[in-house]
Amino acid sequence: MYPSTAQGENLFVALARDGGTHAVKYLYDNGRDDLELINGAFLVAAQNGSTGAIDFLLETGSISSEVFDEAFVAAGGSVLRAKTVSFLYEKKRATSEAINKVFASTHCFAVRKLLYENEVIPTEAIIAAFQRATLYGIGHFFRLTKDKLDTVRLLCELGCIPAGVIGKAYSDAATRHLTQIMELLRDHPKLSREVRESAFANAASAGYLDLLRTMYDVNLITPDALLTAFLTTRISETKAIVETLAAFMCKKEHVPKAIRAEAFVAAAKKGLKTVLEILNEAEDGDWPLGLLKRALAVATVKNVKNYIRKLVCNQIFSGRAVFGCGQAIERLDVDMLVS
Repeated sequence: MYPSTAQGENLFVALARDGGTHAVKYLYDNGRDDLELINGAFLVAAQNGSTGAIDFLLETGSISSEVFDEAFVAAGGSVLRAKTVSFLYEKKRATSEAINKVFASTHCFAVRKLLYENEVIPTEAIIAAFQRATLYGIGHFFRLTKDKLDTVRLLCELGCIPAGVIGKAYSDAATRHLTQIMELLRDHPKLSREVRESAFANAASAGYLDLLRTMYDVNLITPDALLTAFLTTRISETKAIVETLAAFMCKKEHVPKAIRAEAFVAAAKKGLKTVLEILNEAEDGDWPLGLLKRALAVATVKNVKNYIRKLVCNQIFSGRAVFGCGQAIERLDVDMLVS
């Protein structure tokens, strides 16, 4: 007839927890009307979504404001208890403090939306909810859910969230490859150029090629930021990254030649022949001999050095065939290369 109870657990409380409303009413009518017992039963009923028992216990008139708030907050902490929170909210007994606490801490977007649409939520609670949904300060153990994305989508449009909070959320998302959050925040008016470019460089260093392509926009990422990302990216594990950055630099209408020139020298030093080819194609081989001299001076990889020597030959001999020219150029006096 009754559910089994753990040792020391009161049967009245266990029945309320498991939704045994008729049994709870029977016990209450037969003397189980202690205030502490009723309030304890109400709390566990709310935690477990037993709305029938909740309703009956409220009708007894014995539930204190403090316990109601505690039950409301407890139900709000579970994504499975949205209906229970709505049920309790409709009773109009939750204090503003409890409502704000649930808004800030709930995992359930439906609950947050309900409160947002019907209450005046203070800025502090809105910021806390946004931070909770965007990984802010949570560390590595974070699972992105539809509820979190819906929360970010709702709250990021509000003007009360500080630029620093928006920026940190964007940076954290870039560091942890949370592309959906980044897409929601990408065009936010409070996202500074410095934050965008720092996150872009971090994504490059982390090897997130898909994220890099999503983040790049000629109107949002400056040529200098492209070069910084290129110079600071470790090549050993991210060859595709530097090749992609080089391709971005080849958008000549947005990126000045000086940026490609610095990248060319850096690519020579790092032994990136493919990157040299990408950059050279954008310039149609038209590099100053002084720049080629710089690149040749820092190159250490044989095929890279030979490629640069070939470009020097092309410059000197105006496109003549350059078979065997590398050795001759190697012996040329440096002054002859730049004269």
